[in-house]
Amino acid sequence: MTATWHAGAVTDQRRRIRLLVPGDDGYLVATEHGRLPARDLTLEDGESTLTAMRRLLPAIGLPGHALDVVLDQRRDDDLDGATRQALIVLEPQPVDWSLPPGWSWGPSADLADLPEALAAVATGRLDELAGRRPVPAQRAAWLRPGWYDEVVAWIDDVLRSSGRPAADEVVPIRQWGISTVLRADTPAGRVWFKAAFPGFRQEAAITEWLHRVSPGSVPPVLAADRDRGWLLLDDLGDRTEAADEPATRAAIDELVTVQRLTVDRLDELRDLGAPDRRLGRLVGDLVEALDTTVAREILGDPHPPSMVEALTEAIAHVDGVLPDVLVHGDFHPGNIAPRVRGATVFDWSDAAISSPFVDIPTWTWWYPDDDDRVELVWSCFEAAWDREHDLRPGTIDRRAALTAAGAYHTVSYLRILERLEPLARHEHADGVTHFYELVRRGCRDGRDES
Repeated sequence: MTATWHAGAVTDQRRRIRLLVPGDDGYLVATEHGRLPARDLTLEDGESTLTAMRRLLPAIGLPGHALDVVLDQRRDDDLDGATRQALIVLEPQPVDWSLPPGWSWGPSADLADLPEALAAVATGRLDELAGRRPVPAQRAAWLRPGWYDEVVAWIDDVLRSSGRPAADEVVPIRQWGISTVLRADTPAGRVWFKAAFPGFRQEAAITEWLHRVSPGSVPPVLAADRDRGWLLLDDLGDRTEAADEPATRAAIDELVTVQRLTVDRLDELRDLGAPDRRLGRLVGDLVEALDTTVAREILGDPHPPSMVEALTEAIAHVDGVLPDVLVHGDFHPGNIAPRVRGATVFDWSDAAISSPFVDIPTWTWWYPDDDDRVELVWSCFEAAWDREHDLRPGTIDRRAALTAAGAYHTVSYLRILERLEPLARHEHADGVTHFYELVRRGCRDGRDES
């Protein structure tokens, strides 16, 4: 797809890798002096921890690929100069495999030197191996043995049927609870594979539809398996993160162009699986999402009744100002590939039917302390819609719009967490707290103004 899908390429390039290597008997695990084997790794430019593992595993004689990569998510300040650690879970290896010197097979491992979050994941995986707990039903398909080989075969079948040569190599680039991305290099060029978890499976059908009705606005789709939520996409080059003013304007213009195309085609999108999340449903959706164990674990006490009243008022100020459309749901600079004229918008996992402005705060989240950038996003958005809807200054109540959008995305993140296995929920918990704060702040400010 683009370089953005090398997610995980960051400034702290050192990793302390801890390997969880199960035996194929479903019980033993490889240890090094009683602990999970450890290796140091330096990421090269553009690499993620996952892609760097492609160099590490052969170097220590490990066949196969990483099933799961869990990174210590603590802030740099909390690490206090220590190398960031990652837990790597591998495919089961035969117990007659030639272990590296100092390694042995054992029924357990000492996890005392692991960071708390990684130790929790490792404990869970060891308990599964020992039969002390079942594998969670929500575990993503790509985190299960055998899935990678199935995908490689599908990619080769698609390439062959389209007259393209088979892939020389299929490299996992990013994987987490909600999706995974693989890069396939062929003699005829690079293609990209993406799979989404069941909550986002409609992305394949929606992206394929958008490719047909608005070519260039989304990545070229080579194949889509709607039942499994799989996509094979043509390459777009390496230019990403449209952050300067011209690129921001082009990205928002492209998004609004797509949104306007969908105004009269919402029934088609519903048939493709796009969730109907119009603002008239939002208060009920938020109340339901907050009344869950996951929400209480992250946010504490349930919402006060005054918040419901204030949110209802905020929605009344903005509902119907613009028509309902297909919204992207995760619109930000990292999901944009600039082109000579315009931009290509990818990663439509969170697409749904709602009000256009819910796509604004996911972009501005990237610039929390940059008022000029935030103003740029709003002005570009309003200018793009003004061409058709005559938006005079003040037509959109920005405070009310952000309050409603914050509620919308709070619901999105809480629904994601509900569908993820418990040990993967930390990946998206910050989205809940960020967008719920938009709701609280907007409701409080709205009450102050009144």
